[in-house]
Amino acid sequence: MKKTLYALGLFILPQLLLGQIMHVHKNDGTVEQFDIATIDSITFGSAAGKMTWLGHASVKIVTNDNIVIYIDPYAGDDYSEPADLILVTHGHNDHNQVSKVTKKPNCLIYSGPGANVGGSKLAPGEHAEALGISISAVHAYNSNHPKGTGVGFVLDINGILLYHAGDTSKIDEMAELTALNIDYALLCVDGIYNMSPEEAMQAAALIHPKKAIPIHVAPANASAAEKQKNIDRFNPPNKLILKEGDVIYL
Repeated sequence: MKKTLYALGLFILPQLLLGQIMHVHKNDGTVEQFDIATIDSITFGSAAGKMTWLGHASVKIVTNDNIVIYIDPYAGDDYSEPADLILVTHGHNDHNQVSKVTKKPNCLIYSGPGANVGGSKLAPGEHAEALGISISAVHAYNSNHPKGTGVGFVLDINGILLYHAGDTSKIDEMAELTALNIDYALLCVDGIYNMSPEEAMQAAALIHPKKAIPIHVAPANASAAEKQKNIDRFNPPNKLILKEGDVIYL
């Protein structure tokens, strides 16, 4: 009898969980809902905050201290949450649309040397401390993006390290990131202007992040099918695949 009940439990429990909703109660009193079937891509009890992939190379981070950060604003329609900090890796139009962002009066902007978006510029190897967040600019370049004009960013948010690669190929300088023990690496995989999915997998193997996330998955005017094709080709063992608009806890 016990064996029968155990077997039924193994069969029925997954069916009950599928489609159920988990309510996540946050420190500010708000509640967010998640389908239990999708929580394998969500880390609860975050140390740093939450990140939304808006699309293309655009991400939004809201820290546990309610610092709102946008990186490479371009994709997505909702930039209404006022920014404390905007980061722009380089000057191409699909990365530098700071005018889309609602800004707080004291909003800070940091960009690579080739971007003309106001604020302060950070060259590779330079650092800034802003609102309790450490920002390090690192090299990002290839034949489409001359060396020294753009950067990637490494953010340290309450001990969680997030690397946004900007537009780049796999480059020798990425080996310097290995010792940092990056938690999340956001890697471009479009295969035309940047790394292919296979080259991005090599970069992930070099950097050794805890999670490797593909972004800039195709040129800006690509179809959904083209984007998905590149996402499907990106298969490092530590991958974390997001859909546009997905939120993860850092």
